[in-house]
Amino acid sequence: YKKIATRFKHFIQDINTVWESYSVIEYYSNSLHNKVKNNIIELPSYTTLTYNSERKTSLSKDRVYGTFSHISSLQNPRNSLISAMLIFEEYISNLVEMVYIDYPQKCLTQSDDKTEMTEKLSSIIMDSKDKDEIIERIIEEKIRGIFYGNMSDLFIKDRAKLELKDTFKGDNAILIEKLKEINARRNIYVHNGGKIDRKYVRETKK
Repeated sequence: YKKIATRFKHFIQDINTVWESYSVIEYYSNSLHNKVKNNIIELPSYTTLTYNSERKTSLSKDRVYGTFSHISSLQNPRNSLISAMLIFEEYISNLVEMVYIDYPQKCLTQSDDKTEMTEKLSSIIMDSKDKDEIIERIIEEKIRGIFYGNMSDLFIKDRAKLELKDTFKGDNAILIEKLKEINARRNIYVHNGGKIDRKYVRETKK
């Protein structure tokens, strides 16, 4: 249990770092906006991303205001959300990996496609040098498969066999609904330019 507790401690630290970064950027964006408005600091210039790398562009106040607005309303919250979800998924993945290493029998599942499962296992066995590598690769495949599906099933249906029991039922069920929305929102940022699509509506039911 000690290594799980240690990993959880690092997870909380990483999540808090994302939130702290978000808050600092939000604060200083507003602070710098006022300083630009009152001519307290100089307007910036930057090297444009063109073939002519020597070209410099100076920004007007309106352009700087637009940049602050972009950072505050889109870039900062979007990047923070994506970073937080990456940290969360990595934490859950590490947690599952630790459990499987200690209890490799939990990797055994009932698959509808026995042929595909047999072929995959045969390939892993043939390409591995020893038992430890076989187990390691089976765990990798198992974890990859978990995150291909609906992440909430990992908690509701205990797909990873973590023995979560009723932890995320009853009063805690709302946490899974929030997770669904957060994950769906992350996905539309990453895959659909931030625009709500049918998949988002289907997954969040709103």
